[in-house]
Amino acid sequence: GHIVSALLEVSPSMNIGLFKGFDITLPHRAVGTKHLALFYWAENRTGADRVTIDVTFTADYCTAKVERFGFFAVVSTLATIPSFVVYGKLDLASTQRDVTGKQIKIVYM
Repeated sequence: GHIVSALLEVSPSMNIGLFKGFDITLPHRAVGTKHLALFYWAENRTGADRVTIDVTFTADYCTAKVERFGFFAVVSTLATIPSFVVYGKLDLASTQRDVTGKQIKIVYM
């Protein structure tokens, strides 16, 4: 797969108590959520584990309740580079029309 979000590091130096867990929110660059997954890399490990419990994807974000330190990232589970990855998103203040007359409110670049 390919990473489609920022890489988030959660470390013990952040003084976060893990006895209850905590919520993370990662913005991602994918248009759809069908082939997305949240992965976790423990410190001093090269392999990643998929986070499957308490993970939610929306059009713009991945949210999860986690209970461990390490690195987190949203990954496309497709083997090839996905065509749905967005490198920029522009929310227009009001609905506009493109050159063909279609109404637009969000532009993906």
